[in-house]
Amino acid sequence: MADQSAHPRGQYGDRNRTSFAGHQAVFEAIERRDPEAAGQALRAHLENARSKFNSGSGRLD
Repeated sequence: MADQSAHPRGQYGDRNRTSFAGHQAVFEAIERRDPEAAGQALRAHLENARSKFNSGSGRLD
């Protein structure tokens, strides 16, 4: 079993809040039936995710 002590539960809290906010922005734009805002929110969310992953702070697991 992997040693979980190296990754405390709260370590990714800010990143998870940012990710949630990105998903929420996309969802709310879709709910408003605003395809331009949904596309813009999705692009911003994906760029943020790519940036974090490429900077080495992202994880696939």
